Amino acid sequence: MIIRKHFLIPLFLLCFAFANSQSYASEKALFSLTAEEKAWLAEHPEISIGIMDAWAPMNFMDEAGSPNGIGVDYLKALNQRLGGVLTIQAGPFKENYSRVKNKKLDALMDITPKKEREAFFNFTKPYLTIPHVIVGRKDGLYFDSEKDLANKTIALEQGFYNVKYFRKRYPDITIKEYGSTSEALDAVSRGEADAYAGNRAVVTYLIEKELLANLKVQGRMMKPPVVLTIGVRKDWPILAGILDRALAAITQEEVRRIHRKWLAVFESGQAVTILTPEERAWLDAHPVIRLGFHKDWEPAIIIDEDGELSGFLVDFFDQLNREFGTNIIIETGAWPDIVQRARNQEIDGLLACAPMQAKASGLLPTHSHFTVYPTIFTQESAQMEIRGFRDLEGKTVAKVKGYAFAKALLKPYEEKIDLIETQSTLEGMKLVFEGKADAVVGLNFDNYLIARHTLTGISAVFIDLNNALKSVTAIRNDWPELVSILNKGIDSIGEAEINEFVAKWTKLPTPTQTIQLTAKERAWLVAHPLIRVAADIRWAPVEFVDEDGEFKGISIDYLKRLSEMLGLEFQFKKDITWQQSMDAVESGELDMFSSLARTPGREALYNFTTPYLSMPISIFAGGEVTYIGNLKALEGKTHSAGGGGMPSRSGCGTSIPGSS
Repeated sequence: MIIRKHFLIPLFLLCFAFANSQSYASEKALFSLTAEEKAWLAEHPEISIGIMDAWAPMNFMDEAGSPNGIGVDYLKALNQRLGGVLTIQAGPFKENYSRVKNKKLDALMDITPKKEREAFFNFTKPYLTIPHVIVGRKDGLYFDSEKDLANKTIALEQGFYNVKYFRKRYPDITIKEYGSTSEALDAVSRGEADAYAGNRAVVTYLIEKELLANLKVQGRMMKPPVVLTIGVRKDWPILAGILDRALAAITQEEVRRIHRKWLAVFESGQAVTILTPEERAWLDAHPVIRLGFHKDWEPAIIIDEDGELSGFLVDFFDQLNREFGTNIIIETGAWPDIVQRARNQEIDGLLACAPMQAKASGLLPTHSHFTVYPTIFTQESAQMEIRGFRDLEGKTVAKVKGYAFAKALLKPYEEKIDLIETQSTLEGMKLVFEGKADAVVGLNFDNYLIARHTLTGISAVFIDLNNALKSVTAIRNDWPELVSILNKGIDSIGEAEINEFVAKWTKLPTPTQTIQLTAKERAWLVAHPLIRVAADIRWAPVEFVDEDGEFKGISIDYLKRLSEMLGLEFQFKKDITWQQSMDAVESGELDMFSSLARTPGREALYNFTTPYLSMPISIFAGGEVTYIGNLKALEGKTHSAGGGGMPSRSGCGTSIPGSS
C-alpha cells in the first residue's frame, strides 16, 4: 500500500490555543523571606520532600528513573525561589506518610488536609483542586455517584483516604485494594472490580496513556474535590510558612505552563480551579457583569429573530457562568459604539477583542481564549492553486474594510491585486459566489457563513497558521478582581472544551499543522520522496493487514498524518514476516520501521524517533487460574510469549548507514 503525497488545498479548521501574552519576567511575582526564615534555610541546606512514585500525571518516576509530573514541576518552580534546597524522594504514599510522621522525611507532596493528620503535619495552602470521579467499563453499568455502587466492588489504592471514606460511609460496597492507580484501573478493565473512584486528573491521564479503551469516566463523587497541599513535619512550622510564601510567588503564567504540559488529555480540558473567599465575595458584591460585543460576527454571536443569542462565545460564557457563579450578560451593538461604551464604563468590558484593542481602549485584558487565523476563500470550480497571499496576484480580491490583518497581509502584493472593500465577510463571499471576485480574505470560522447562507461551492483554500490572531476579554480598569476570576475560568475550561464550543458551530475538523524544516532537511525530503516501511502484518491494533489486504492501525494512522505534513510517500511491504522485515531494514532493502521498541542492542543498528505510543505489558490467563499480579508469580507455571519482541513503548526506527 502507498500513502500518497498530499498537495494540500482546502484545510477546513479551527484551532484554538492559549497564548503567552506576557513573558515570565514581566509577570514574576515578588518573593522575599524574613531574616529568621533566611537563617533557618541556611541551617537546613537540604530539605527532603516525598512524592508518589506511580501517580501520573501528579507525580511519578518516568522510564529513565527520574521524578516527573505536575507536583515535580511545582517543586522546580519552588526551588527557583529557594535556591535549590528541596530534594525529591519517591515512594508509595503510605510509606512517605509514615516517614514524615517519624521525621525521616521533611515534607510530602499531594496530601489532603484532614483533622486526623493535623497532629503530624503542617499544611501549606492548596496548590491544586481536582474533583473525584467514578470510572466504569463502557459495556457495564453506569455509576452516577457513590450511591449507585451499593453491593458492587470498587478498586482503590492501598493507603489512600478513599478507602476509609467508603468503609465508613458505604459499608455495603466491597473494596479491593491495589498498589497503584494503574493497577486499580486495570482491575476494573479486566472485570475484577465494577468501578474505580478517585482523582479525575490521574484517571483520565492513565486511561489514555495505558490504552484502557474499555473504561470511561462516569459520574462525579458527592464528596468535595480533592485539595492538594504540601504537608510539612509538625516540628517545622517555619518551613510551611516558607513554602506558602514561595507558592504564592509562582506566577499565573508558570501555573498555566505546568497545567498545559500535563493536563492536555483531560476529558474537560483542565483541572478545576476554586475561587478564593475574596473572589467569591467580590462576585457577591457584583451580581451582574455586562460585556459588549459586535452584533454582526457570526458564529461567535448569532442573534435570531426574537433577539435570542447563540454562538460559540455565548456557549463559552454560559459555561463560565455555570462553573464560577458569575452572571455575565452579553449586550450587542455596532462595534464602535460598544467600544466607546466600554471606555465610558457604561458597560463593564468587551466580550472578546484583540489584546491591542484592549490596551488602546484603556481596558484590562484576560488570558487569551480563542485564536483565529486569516483565511482565503474561493470558488471550488475555479481550481486555483492558492498556497499563500502571493498567489492572489492578478486576481480580484474582497476584504472587509477595517480588517487590519488583511490589509497587512495583502500590502506586499496590493499593486498586482484588484482589491474590493466590503462591510462584512458575507458580502465578500457573495461577490465570490456571483463571480464578481476571485477570492475573499476572512477568518477561518467564516466557513460557517457558507452553510448558513447556502453559498454552495465556496471553500477555504488557504489558512495562514503563521499569523494567529489572539482573542481576550477586556475588563474595565478598576476591576482587576474580575480579570483574575476570568483567568481562572479560562484556564479551568481549557483548550479542548473551547475547541468543542467552536466545532459545534463550524463543523470544522482538526487542523493540518505545518512543520518548520531546515533547508538541509527540505533538500533531503526532495531527494528521498519515497520511504520504504517495515510493519508487522499481525499486531492489531498497532498495525495489521485487514481483510482487504491494506495496512491499518495506530502506527499507520501516525504515518498518514506525517505523510500529509511532510509530503512524503510511505510504501509498505506486506508479504514478509516480522523477522524478514528486520533483516530487510538491516540490509537496506527497507528504510524504517513504523513501530519498534528501543533497546540497547537495537540502538547500534537504528536511529530512533521520540516515542509516540506507550503500552503496559499484561499477563493473560484462563478464568480458572489464580490471579497472577506480576512476572514473579509466573515461576513454576507454563506460559507462552508472543514472538518478535514487539514493543511496549513504540517509536519509529531507521537504519544507520554502514551498520549492516
